[in-house]
Amino acid sequence: MITDYTKCPKCAQNIIEKEHKLKLILAQAYQTMGMEEFIAYKENMEDEIQHQKEYEPSSLSECYGIGIDGNTFKISYKAKCMLCGFEYSYNVVKDI
Repeated sequence: MITDYTKCPKCAQNIIEKEHKLKLILAQAYQTMGMEEFIAYKENMEDEIQHQKEYEPSSLSECYGIGIDGNTFKISYKAKCMLCGFEYSYNVVKDI
């Protein structure tokens, strides 16, 4: 089995959604929150997005293998994101 780390497709989408949500929330919050509360909220959201951007490029662990074992051909793939928990697996076993 080979293990690699790569970019998680779910985290990339989450970052885009969070950045969009941040802009909308900040536009509304600016008018309804006190200045200190607004600044703290803004910094917290920005920190969360920045944290995801820093770790996102290598957050998806991929384990995979392909080969023949006796009279069986096997393909095995499993991925799991350490940030968002996204998981995907694919397995094929064929007699040859």
